[in-house]
Amino acid sequence: MFLDPLAQLRDVILPPDPVFWPPAFGWWLLLIGSIAALVGAVYLVRLVYWRLHRKSLVKEIDELACLQPQQAVVELSVLMRRIAITKFSRNTVAGLSGDAWLEFLDESGGTDQFTRGPGQLLASAPYSDKAPSQLTPLFEVCRNWVKIVS
Repeated sequence: MFLDPLAQLRDVILPPDPVFWPPAFGWWLLLIGSIAALVGAVYLVRLVYWRLHRKSLVKEIDELACLQPQQAVVELSVLMRRIAITKFSRNTVAGLSGDAWLEFLDESGGTDQFTRGPGQLLASAPYSDKAPSQLTPLFEVCRNWVKIVS
């Protein structure tokens, strides 16, 4: 009897299809690296944005020094409130006035120059008929506050 060797062969057994989940270790590394790069890019963009924003705010304060003293104090008061509302919540800042406004500026800036120093002019001078004589210390206190909070 003649045996056919091909008849004794069995069909090829294919391995199971690769599974999608869980991904291989390299895909996990790629995912974690991508998320870290995205978070780092967002942080870097925010950092650069706030530095540029801070420089423009300090420049705006410096430009106010060229105005008449009474108008400069009024504009500086408006600018400081605008900065505070932008940096902190509107609900926290918008209702503050007088000593409460100065205390908020001191607390947020880590100083006492608004309640006990030249910063007191922000609460009193905009509503006074008499123009303040020396504004340089007030502008310096406001510049320092902007540098600290932004």
